[in-house]
Amino acid sequence: MKIFSYSLSLLSVGFCLLNGPATEANYEKKAKEAFKNEDYTESCKFYEKALSYSQNPGPLLVRLAVSYNRAQEEEKSFFVFLDALNKKTDEFKYEVDEQDLMLFHEALQKSEQAASVSLGAKEVIDYFKPIADDHPEYVLLNFSVALAQANLGLYCEFFQRFYKSYQKHPDFYLVDKTRSILHVKLMDKQGDLNKKEKERKKAIESILIAIKKNPKESNLYELAMVLMQKNSQYKEKRIQLLKNLIENQVILSRKDIMPYVYEAVNDGHNEIAQAVIDLAKLHYPYSRALQSAEAYLKTVAKTTSNDDKEPKKRL
Repeated sequence: MKIFSYSLSLLSVGFCLLNGPATEANYEKKAKEAFKNEDYTESCKFYEKALSYSQNPGPLLVRLAVSYNRAQEEEKSFFVFLDALNKKTDEFKYEVDEQDLMLFHEALQKSEQAASVSLGAKEVIDYFKPIADDHPEYVLLNFSVALAQANLGLYCEFFQRFYKSYQKHPDFYLVDKTRSILHVKLMDKQGDLNKKEKERKKAIESILIAIKKNPKESNLYELAMVLMQKNSQYKEKRIQLLKNLIENQVILSRKDIMPYVYEAVNDGHNEIAQAVIDLAKLHYPYSRALQSAEAYLKTVAKTTSNDDKEPKKRL
């Protein structure tokens, strides 16, 4: 009996020597091998097992997100990457690099001035990716290039580049904006209304945090308003959003003037609608969009005034 037990022990040791102990490193190695062989489903399984042993799951979650994306599991890849962005990173104090900051603003400008999102993304990648590749220390620029890659559907590249910058600057407003956009993408993929609303709430929470960090970027307000429009439960948040926009004298795009005015009027705040128009006048002395908004507000005010003058019928 002892001999039999001893033999089993030797077999067990032999199995471990051949297959390795069940550890994070061992499963990660197998995941990388499967990924290299383009067996992405198997790669996902091994990364999931490696994560159960990991004390620092962020980088593994990013690799898992990449594997899911390659396995045509886009929804899962977004969920996993969001999980990576919610994990704490090592303490790292980001110090602003003036060259990095300048290039970041140039990339943003090039993206915003393009005729379409995809064209802007392509221009950013063509011009700024070589610089970002040569300078991984340019954290802000690499954020911009990563988002351009996402806008072209290059999610595997986006996951890896964005996370590297996130590790160095996790409190940057673009991280919260990106969280919001990923929740929007997940919201659009949900068939169940409760799940869809759950993702909407998370998207709103994230974009409002981004606005607190960078209260002068108009694109943040635009996304927040789109998420909250025509929904009574977000009325107070909409009004506060418009007040913040006015207080911070955000430079509005012409196309946003009318929607903001409409939302203010719809929520019963004509005075805020007028303040939005006054704000837009600071930047656009003459604009058809501005004229349309003014005409709409005058019509609403006149209608409201006439309604107030009508005698109330007794029941």
